[in-house]
Parts: sequence; C-alpha cells; structure tokens
Amino acid sequence: IGVSGAIHVAYYLCLLRGYRLGDLSVVYPLARGTGPLLTAIVASVVLDEILGAKGWLGVLGIVAGIALIAGGPKLW
Repeated sequence: IGVSGAIHVAYYLCLLRGYRLGDLSVVYPLARGTGPLLTAIVASVVLDEILGAKGWLGVLGIVAGIALIAGGPKLW
C-alpha cells in the first residue's frame, strides 16, 4: 500500500508540474498514453509476462496515436 501511494504521489506531482510548464493539449494526452506503455514494460520486466507481437503492436499503436494527438510531428 505504501509503495502504491508513493507512486501515485509522484505521478500527481509530475502531472501538476507538466500542467504548469506545458500546454494542456500536450500534457494530458501524454499522461494518459504513458499508462499502457509503462504497464506493458513493468509486466514484462518485473512480472516476467510475455507480450506477443500483436500485444506490443497494440501498445505501440496506442502510444503513436496519443503522440499524434498531443503534437504530431512537432512533438518529435
């Protein structure tokens, strides 16, 4: 419970800092889009889950879609 609470506090602090420094139309989609990517990475590395090629393509599709919504080519 303590680790989960610490992660949530860190997330909210980073999110608030992003809202202060960045544009809402960029920060919000990036904040929402990183969840699936981080979940897939943590599940693969920490929990030793195996995500197949279709799964990784799905995760990358979500991340690419969020990146396009957030800023398109200007984001890169």
